Amino acid sequence: MTNVYLQPGDAPGIHTVPAERAVQWLQGGWRQFLVAPGVWIALSLALLVIHFGLALVPVVGSLAAVVLTPVLAGGLMAGCAAIDRGEPLRFDHLFAGFRTSTGRLATVGIVQLIVIGAIVLLIFLVGGGAMVGGVMGHGVGVGATVALGGLLLAAMLGLLLLVPLTMALWFAPALVMLSDMAALDAMKASFAGCLRNWLPFLVYSLVLCVLLVLVPLTLGLALLAFIPVMTASIYLSYRDIFH
Repeated sequence: MTNVYLQPGDAPGIHTVPAERAVQWLQGGWRQFLVAPGVWIALSLALLVIHFGLALVPVVGSLAAVVLTPVLAGGLMAGCAAIDRGEPLRFDHLFAGFRTSTGRLATVGIVQLIVIGAIVLLIFLVGGGAMVGGVMGHGVGVGATVALGGLLLAAMLGLLLLVPLTMALWFAPALVMLSDMAALDAMKASFAGCLRNWLPFLVYSLVLCVLLVLVPLTLGLALLAFIPVMTASIYLSYRDIFH
């Protein structure tokens, strides 16, 4: 297997891949899952327990979850790279990010937290302004309609702004962990990689939405396979686009 790790300071290139690679990423993710299904399921359960536990802590827990998610994701990327090299996936791969790149991976989470906060504030200002302006300018009846339109506009604006944020975050843990990049450089490269490959990612998103239907149909059990397959597919897309 090819070692996908770069030497410190090396900058990965960005390649454009055909749309059909999207399906191949998910197929490859399934194959990686089958290499060590027991370990993958244990990792998925650990992730769910960690996030559920943090969610029980008011405010601070949710903030910590956002910051820690890229650190945990970096460890999973290291696990995927190990499988790619023919090495075994281990449970402690989940915490590999804490051993080598904690500061940079946590910085990705902090930037994410700041951007999400700014988006929420913008939605509040747009939606709140529309509600106040609608009621005061048109009375209760017509004003309610205007206010509702403003809220819908604010919600659409928020969803629209989440797209570039997701693009910046998609490859960032892998680029920090496997390509030894700084946090902001990794987010810029991630955004550029997604933008240059918008078509395969559109196909990927559509297929992913179809697969997500299986989760409630299986009472959530499919999530234990969905998380590993999606994680490995992110790694494979990183390998495709940046190496």
